[in-house]
Amino acid sequence: MSLPIPVNIAQSKNTTKPSVYTMGKKHYETTDWLGNVRVTYTDKKSWNNGKFALNVSSSQDYYPFGSVMEGRNLEITNYRFGFGGHEKDNEVKGCGNHLSFGDMGYDPRISRRWRIDPFEILYVPISSYVFSLNNPVMLTDQDGNIIVGSDGKPVTYERGENGIIKWSENATADIIEVGNAMLSTEFGEKAFNKWQNASTKITITIDKNSSSDILGETKPTVDANGKYKVNEDGQYEEAEIIIYKKKIDEDRAEGSGKRFEGASYEETLGAVGTHEVYHNEPEQVKLDRKQPNEMQQKPSKNLPINSEINFREEYHKNNPGLPNEKTWKQYYEKYGYEGIEEK
Repeated sequence: MSLPIPVNIAQSKNTTKPSVYTMGKKHYETTDWLGNVRVTYTDKKSWNNGKFALNVSSSQDYYPFGSVMEGRNLEITNYRFGFGGHEKDNEVKGCGNHLSFGDMGYDPRISRRWRIDPFEILYVPISSYVFSLNNPVMLTDQDGNIIVGSDGKPVTYERGENGIIKWSENATADIIEVGNAMLSTEFGEKAFNKWQNASTKITITIDKNSSSDILGETKPTVDANGKYKVNEDGQYEEAEIIIYKKKIDEDRAEGSGKRFEGASYEETLGAVGTHEVYHNEPEQVKLDRKQPNEMQQKPSKNLPINSEINFREEYHKNNPGLPNEKTWKQYYEKYGYEGIEEK
């Protein structure tokens, strides 16, 4: 193979020194329906037998669970990505024998993870170490979290004429539970639609086992420096929404002294879900990065807690006579939260 050819692609306005771009360093991927990188080629073309030809830098065929087929792979350059589009970590178990799923780690030779699936409660009949529900030809696990169909379609819902909500088949039990609670009010439905329309990749989980000091949290992905990854829209690139059921039940209990004392599970879950939606609003993302403790944020600026008021006000209007009808606003009034002015 010949050496890359420097090509003059631009001329600076302030100097006679040309800018140089070296062909052959940029790689393009060709993937199959599951997102597996099958062929990579560079932006440098070769002249072969009277016509231009692509410069292939790597190619590989996979067994169903991700091992590279012997004798059916080509590795001219050390390309980092492979099965499922995941990065290869060759230092762990040798070339192609370990793939990174964040801290989930996956060995394609035995089709098992390094640790228990954090969403094992959603897939009780299946081993907690299993990959893609043991069906890697139809399903793909993109990030070690929620399993999605190979079509890549987002979760959707529709309301029937009788008001019953029908969810798409790829909606998990937790998404449906949180979604139904939020959709009990128009404000909550608008909030849920913000999740659907966001440029953020969202996963939703109800943690039924862990003890927590908080009702829920939005956990964005972070970069190498530990900073939250934010996209061009000012929202998080990816975020895991976790709602803690034990804490919800504790705060709802009589005598808890918390803002959800006496509230129904649906009211609390819908309000907490709505709360987490607003942590992904661009102005709140900026505020959370400056002051991560939302209880120390200025009440008039904190969108998540103020959004609870809008949701709960409408919830009580739709369900008059609830036990906490006369007390639910006391917390918000005490600390100066007034709700969100809808535009």
